[in-house]
Amino acid sequence: MGFGAYFGLLLENYHISLFGLSGDGLSKFLAVVIAIIFTYINYMGASETGSVANIIGFTKIAILGVFIISGLYTVYYSPDWFSNFNPFLPNGFGGVFMAMGLTFIAFEGSEVIAQTAEEVKNPKKNIPRAIFLSLLIVVPIYLLVAFVSIGALSTDVPAWQFLGQHKELGLLEASRQFMPLGTFLLLVGGLVSTMSALNATTFSSTRVSFAMGRDFNLPGIFKKIHPVRRTPYSALFISGALIIIMAVGLPIEDVASAADIMFLLLFLQVNVAVIMIRKKFGNELEYGYKMPFFPVIPVLGIISQLFLAIYMFNYSPTGWYTSIIWIGIGFLMYFGYSLGKEKIEKGKVARQITPGDYRVLVPLSRIKSVRPLVTIAAGIGELPPYK
Repeated sequence: MGFGAYFGLLLENYHISLFGLSGDGLSKFLAVVIAIIFTYINYMGASETGSVANIIGFTKIAILGVFIISGLYTVYYSPDWFSNFNPFLPNGFGGVFMAMGLTFIAFEGSEVIAQTAEEVKNPKKNIPRAIFLSLLIVVPIYLLVAFVSIGALSTDVPAWQFLGQHKELGLLEASRQFMPLGTFLLLVGGLVSTMSALNATTFSSTRVSFAMGRDFNLPGIFKKIHPVRRTPYSALFISGALIIIMAVGLPIEDVASAADIMFLLLFLQVNVAVIMIRKKFGNELEYGYKMPFFPVIPVLGIISQLFLAIYMFNYSPTGWYTSIIWIGIGFLMYFGYSLGKEKIEKGKVARQITPGDYRVLVPLSRIKSVRPLVTIAAGIGELPPYK
């Protein structure tokens, strides 16, 4: 939806008409077109998706670099720039909490990195490295963009209000004041930034739904792999269709709120999973990276994410209602389909492993291994377990 807004403004600035569309209608049409394009790019394969992501990423960083340098130059030669930050919290901590909840999706890329594990060389080493390097690069850029967007502005209304009034086009309006070729460059920057996010989200949602289809949590159509492209094409096309439906059916504020609420709840569960895995397996697993200060960090994560998710109701009740409906569909799918299907499919696998007449030979050498080995053999042979 952000892409549609930026591209629509670019067309209008240069007086280019597209099928006579304008305003919200033009933005939604362009959103659908770009969703279809990136669905196709993801269909072509993981390497093609990664190549496009690299090109988009470097272009985006270069444009943001020009924006930051121009803004810092303006701040340096503006003696009263600090007045833009006074008062520092005009809406109190409530405004900060709402902003934290609304921008949480900006860190969703870390999750996308983890979801590429099956298609990455040496994931145990490269996945943690990629996550930390991305945070070291991205977080300073976020902070600097936020600082110059407020500090370099000269407006009749407070800077934060000016940016808020222009919503997703706030940075574009800021760039007009202090950035050379600001309108054009920031429009291009907005386009590549939103394309980058869409590319990552399409890739991520496809891989997650594919894995869920493979584990019988979703219908079998989700686990289909294209014989030539080796991509989960069915999951991809369904994900693409859902992206288009959401883009056309809801305003951008409610889409953002629903997405942020879902991700807050998702990462909350990740922190719960960390605690459960570490308590169950301890040091038995060979970790690529092991979280320090356990369990303080995941507990703080659970508390903060739950708080922000609940607080988001103040910003968008529609976002919460959408999330509840979506989660409800997930529960119906799991208890109405997944649970029974998983038992059936695992039973099929067990029968395929042990067909016809057979005997199970269990080699025993140590008393400690008797119980686990006989239990496994009893499961294979459908015999009463060892007692």
